[in-house]
Order: sequence, then structure tokens, then C-alpha cells
Amino acid sequence: GGDLRESLEAIGHGLRRLVRDSASKAEAGKSLSTLAMLLQNVINNPSIDRHRKVNASGARFRELLGTGGTAGAQLLRLAGFQYQEPNFTLPSEQGLEPA
Repeated sequence: GGDLRESLEAIGHGLRRLVRDSASKAEAGKSLSTLAMLLQNVINNPSIDRHRKVNASGARFRELLGTGGTAGAQLLRLAGFQYQEPNFTLPSEQGLEPA
């Protein structure tokens, strides 16, 4: 339906923006790998709280994914994470059912 199309378009836009805003192809690759790792960890271990929380204030996160208004932050929000300074958190009531 329309919601799925809108979600996929938003994800595509976020991914294009992340690549465009990166200083190099290597940096874009590291950012995409980091996002994939964060999402894979929570998919594989949905009940483990440490995989549901991303410390956005850490130097590694800021270097690879930026802060609040960046494409990386947008993609985490699209995945269901909520920003509560200084972390992105996937609420425990946020289900991980297959799409």
C-alpha cells in the first residue's frame, strides 16, 4: 500500500543522502556498514537492551553517522528508533515482526 511505498521512498532518500553527504566512498561505506550492523544486532537479539540503544554522543557514532539531523539519524528513526539525548533507542514495545 501507500504506507509501504512511502516508507521505502523515505529509506531510499535517506540512503542517497547519506552517500551524497559523505566525504568519500570509503566513508559512505563505513556509515552504511555501521547502520547495517546496528540494525542486524537488534534483529538478531531483539530482547537484549544494549542492542536497542545507540549512544549518539560517542565519537565513533558522530564520525560515521553524524548527529540529530543527518541522514544516518533519519534512517535510524525510519527503523523505529527514537532520539532521547544522548541515545537513539528502539522502544521495547516496538515490535520486530517481519514486514
